[in-house]
Formats: sequence, C-alpha cells, structure tokens
Amino acid sequence: MKFQYDKISAKDKWKKCVFGNDNMTDEVIIDKEIMDAFLSPKVVAVVGASKKAGSPGNIITKQMKNAPVKLYVVNPKEDEIEGIRCYKSVIDIEEKIDMAVIATPAQFVPPLVDECVKKGVKAIIPIAGGFGEIGEKGKEAERAMLETIKGKRSRILGPNTLGIWVPKTGLNSVFVRMEADPINPDGGIALISQSGSVGVVALDFASLFGLGLRAFVSLGNEIDLKGYEFIRYFKDDAQTKAIAVYLETISNGSKFLKACREVVKEKPIVVLKAGRTSRGAKAASSHTGALAGSDNVIDGAFKQYGIIRAFDDEELLDAARILNCQKPLEGNRIAVITSAGGFGVMGTDYIESETKGVGMRLSDLTPESKAKLKSFLYQFASVENPIDFTASVTNEMYDKTFQVLNQDPNVDGILAVVFFHPAMLTDELVDIVVKWAREGSKPMAVCSIGGKHTIEILKKFDKMGVAAYPSIWRAARALKVLYLRGKYLKRLSK
Repeated sequence: MKFQYDKISAKDKWKKCVFGNDNMTDEVIIDKEIMDAFLSPKVVAVVGASKKAGSPGNIITKQMKNAPVKLYVVNPKEDEIEGIRCYKSVIDIEEKIDMAVIATPAQFVPPLVDECVKKGVKAIIPIAGGFGEIGEKGKEAERAMLETIKGKRSRILGPNTLGIWVPKTGLNSVFVRMEADPINPDGGIALISQSGSVGVVALDFASLFGLGLRAFVSLGNEIDLKGYEFIRYFKDDAQTKAIAVYLETISNGSKFLKACREVVKEKPIVVLKAGRTSRGAKAASSHTGALAGSDNVIDGAFKQYGIIRAFDDEELLDAARILNCQKPLEGNRIAVITSAGGFGVMGTDYIESETKGVGMRLSDLTPESKAKLKSFLYQFASVENPIDFTASVTNEMYDKTFQVLNQDPNVDGILAVVFFHPAMLTDELVDIVVKWAREGSKPMAVCSIGGKHTIEILKKFDKMGVAAYPSIWRAARALKVLYLRGKYLKRLSK
C-alpha cells in the first residue's frame, strides 16, 4: 500500500480551494462553559427515560446513574424510573440542568428541544434518527430546532447521534450493545465520529486491546455543533494526546481546516474521510443528509495542513495509538529487531518498499553498535539490520539491544518484533519493552504475533501505554505515521 499523504505539497493550488486559504478569517471560537456541559456536566436530565428494558431511555438512565452527576428523569407517564422520581417536563425540575439527553422518537424531539431551551439547558443531545438524513420533512424539523436555539446559550449535538461517552467519569449516553471488557479510562485519544456504528466498532476494538480513550463523541447530523468545535476543544484538554476523527462529509471546510491548523501544531489529528469515490460520496450524503466534498481537494488540503489521513477504521485507531504514546520521528531510518528471521525479512520489506510498504529506510548501524551487539549476542545471531537474535534470545539480550539502538546516531526509530515463544523468554520482557518505549530516546512500535497468550500480552502493552500491534505491517505503518508527524512539525519550524 502506498501512502497517499506522503509528500506534502507546498504549491499554492490548495490555498484557494473550497476550503479557503492561508488567510482564513473563519475563527473557531468555542464557548468552554457550554462544551464542558457536554463533556463534564454536573446535572443531567434524561428526557424520555423509560422502564422498558433494552430501550434507549432505559439504557441511558442506567448508565447515567453510574456517572458522577446529579440525575433527573423526565417521563409524563411515570412516577419513578430506576428508583428516581420522574418529572412531567424538564421545565418542572427546580435545579439548573447542564445536559439533557432526549431519548424519544423523532416526532417528539422539536417541542422537547424548545422546553430545554426555555429551561436554559446548555447541552442538548437528541439521539433519535429520522431527520435530515431521510429527506425534506426531516430537514424542516432540523431547521425548526435551529430556530429554537438561535440567540440562546443552548447547543445541540446531533440529532441521529449516540452522544457522548467519557470512560474516566462514566458519563455515557451510548445506548447500543458493546464489548463487555471496560475501556481503559486513562488513555489520551479523543475519538470523534459522524457515524455511530463506526464509532461503536472502534470502541469495541479499544475494549478488545485495552486501548485508552479520553472521550467518544458521536456527531450525528451536526445541525448545530460541528466536529471542528470538538477538535478545537480537545486542544486545550490536558488528558487528550491525539485526536481521531471519522468523517463522511465536511460541513464547513474553512472552519474545519482553521481548527485543525490551530490544534495540529500541538496535538496530532488523524482523519478517516470516507466517501472517496463518487458512489461512496453519494452513500455518505444519504447517510448524514449533507454533501460530501471533492476527495482530491480534501486530500490536498489534509496534506497542506498536517492532518494525517487514514484509509480504514483499523488504520485510524492504529495511528492514534502510536501518536498517543510516542514522540515523532526525527528521520526515516528504522532498526528492526526480532528473534524470528523470517519476520525480520518481512519487516524489512514493509519498511523499505515504496509500493507495498511504507517507503522508509533500514538504518545502517554504526560499527560501534555492531561491536557492542556482538559482545553479548550469540555468535550465530545477526548483528546486521534487521537484527536477528534467533530463538536462543533472552530477556537480557533484548534489554541490552534496546540500549545500543537508543545510543546509535544512525537510528531514528525501532520496530520491535517481540515473540514470547522462545524458551528463555519470560513475561518480564513486557516490562523491558515498556521501559524502553517510555524512557528511550528513539520512538518505538511493537509487534507481537501469536495466539491467545500473545493477545493478552498485546492488551497488557496497551494498558501500560505502549502501542503494540498484532502484525508487522501495522507496526511499520504506525512508524510511518510518526515520521509524517515529525516531518510536518519540522516544516512548521522553518
């Protein structure tokens, strides 16, 4: 696979595209108080709460009970739900409400939004579909809701949305079934998605491998709050280290790029922009009810503004994982280490191939590094790059090799292919790899291939803040992401 965002064009042809130009005046100004009401509310109302097991109104109510919020429920037909007193209307609640999740069918949503605005609710999340994505009647309802909030200090996320999930606090309006394993709450990835289903699959993936998330934001139809406003919000969020975005359409290209340009100087942004083909763009339009832009224009703009483009959901999260925990590469010279020669050869191909790999270089180790390696590796091990320990490898050999590579001026990054099959290796090797991934001077991507035991090892790596992948290709691709990030930051500094 050839990376289509490898070369960043300096030509002016992208500066006057439909996205705007370098003198863009569309400032992205966010109201932190309102954005905080979406991501860290103190008082929440579930409007359309339900006793019916499995219904969105019931699932959301149960989940919000576990969040550190004061919870109110609204249903004119019930006296209590889940042990909580029911109110007939959100207006009847005596206390100020920060967030209201509206869990009713679409036809009831506009008047309920009106009640929320009259109550002064800052954050309104109507989860129902059946609006702009179904045609003109739905768009009329969307316009009515926008008219309701016009000039008010109320904002709408959605409709047609799963809402917000913050793993660290338990704030959760996501009402679909997900993996049972908990999401690591201490991660630094902010995940923003126009598609609820793509977002949920990403959450399942995060659960499976122990990947840590700062927050998940489901944008839905974006009639009011836009993805770029959340991107801008996460710039100033201390826990967020990387931002991953799934988009089918870009509603305001100029503001989107303005926000990204401000944020990407400090935090990396990875975007999976679907709808690349004409048929895909048409499908995207019918899904969200918005128009999809020219893919060539989008591709060029992303290159210019330092946005890393992913081409599938796996690549989106793989890129975010490495950016979350590793610094950018200074150059493209990679050292490969392994105890299995065949995988070392494959790693070499993936690193160096321009057409089937990532188009980087294998580093030429210094004579001093080779001499040091020979001093503690077995005679039959290879000290050429890729370094092949053979199956007689020990934990200590890995440790010393990492030290040598971190001191070699010809090495910019390390691809560590770690197998736990050799007899003399123990699970303590995980701690050794984690130590060098965290404290070493050279960025590292880890690959470990195997069965159930290896999958558990991969989870352990991720929970300890190390990006570890179940294939050499994915690890090599992750290193390329670090190189692209470093290349962009160098361009900024000139």
